[in-house]
Amino acid sequence: MATKLNLQALRRRSAPVPPAHRDTDFDPMRKRVIMLQEGVPRKAAKYVLYWMQIHRRAYQNQALNFALTQANALRLPLVVYEGLRPDYEQANDRMHQFIIEGALDNRRDFTKRGMRYCFYLMPDADTGNRRAVAQLAQEAALLVTDDFPTFIIPQHNRAIVKQVDCPVYAVDANGVVPMRELDHEEYAARTIRPRIHRLLPAYFWPIAEVAPKIKSLALPLNLGEETALENADLQVLVAATNIDHSVAPSRHFHGGRKAALARLKTFLSERLQNYAAGRNLAGEHWTSELSPYLHFGHISAMEVAWEVLHAEAPPECIDAFLEEHIVRRELSYNFCHFNKKHASLEALPAWARQTLFAHEKDQRAYLYTSKQFEQAATHDELWNLTQRELLATGKIHGYMRMLWGKKIIEWSASPQEAMATMIRFHHRYALDGRNPNTYTGILWCFGKHDRAWGPQRPIYGLVRYMASENTKRKINFRAYREWVESCESEQRGKINRQVSLY
Repeated sequence: MATKLNLQALRRRSAPVPPAHRDTDFDPMRKRVIMLQEGVPRKAAKYVLYWMQIHRRAYQNQALNFALTQANALRLPLVVYEGLRPDYEQANDRMHQFIIEGALDNRRDFTKRGMRYCFYLMPDADTGNRRAVAQLAQEAALLVTDDFPTFIIPQHNRAIVKQVDCPVYAVDANGVVPMRELDHEEYAARTIRPRIHRLLPAYFWPIAEVAPKIKSLALPLNLGEETALENADLQVLVAATNIDHSVAPSRHFHGGRKAALARLKTFLSERLQNYAAGRNLAGEHWTSELSPYLHFGHISAMEVAWEVLHAEAPPECIDAFLEEHIVRRELSYNFCHFNKKHASLEALPAWARQTLFAHEKDQRAYLYTSKQFEQAATHDELWNLTQRELLATGKIHGYMRMLWGKKIIEWSASPQEAMATMIRFHHRYALDGRNPNTYTGILWCFGKHDRAWGPQRPIYGLVRYMASENTKRKINFRAYREWVESCESEQRGKINRQVSLY
């Protein structure tokens, strides 16, 4: 049984600056900021540069706040750069459009805040400017970017320090408690929970916005490839990039901070009050559906947690959500931060690897190819619905994703093949894919952050088993099926008839 938060004590704290921080040496940013490259700020610089890679928002962003603090201290304006390349793995219309929708909001928000915002949509990896950040950094006193444990961000951060000659900082704006506040990979939720709970009084506070002392809207930049977003045609922008155009944008999820805040408002007013009892009832819509926006940084995990904490809802629902949103989510970030093999079966505990490979040669009642899985062409109606939800919307209901993964293990030739299938589908279709929650959720299906379950079963060994018929009885199956079908109908209305979704 999970230990519950002291919600009343947390709610009583409403000061903009934590009282515990005022008269001590405690710095809430000390574990969020790392220096990737040492040095002194460039003299005669024109600005401080913030390279916004994954915390893609103009508000409630500790990385942006740190960059603004540095700029203000140096009496320089801040330039915010957001880029989108066409050569990340499985780059396609769905991912690109969601990110560009966010960029449209960012342009509006940064303009409102008086900051120079530069967006560059690289049309082709071979002919585009692959050194845009380094080029902008030539006139920067220092560079601030995002600290994130998965996707292409770690690779980018290793590369940029070889291309620039100014100080480089990375800032963790991922969750409530910084990843580096813990010093090792935690074994399970039960081991990280007490540590997170002890740290919440120090870190669980609203993010105070930092205002720029020098406005920079009219600042000229040495980057001729900047993409004009004013009055831009979104479909034209996406179509002009050299990416996979066969995966249509989601009609259910639209990117950007405005859409994220609207979903949060709906969750607080219509769904949170039954979250504890209803979160696993696929088809009844009691979850927040915020994971795509959290992944691409269009909304802050801190602001979501703070709004939920102060919402008018039953305490058990608030507690249940914060358990998932803080403890479980930060367990995922902890895992991916400390375990560089987080996209591999090597990250499993020894007992899980041993039992799975001991049963690797077990006979499968059903064996499907990757294409059959992708086309939702199995014998199992419920599993097919989960895959169809992913294809149509860009997300799978959290509870259904557990069944989805378990059955891919059961119907694949090997654990390695099952792992590769799950990762590929998440990268290709899921708007919340490539996230620490993605890899943790996938590996949970294989036994990560879980315990051994007896007796031994074929294929699974001691890994937890899930049955489709049992799951179907636990959810509102009819409502789930009708909802997936409605999403497919909605999606077909948006798809070019020459492009097949399936």
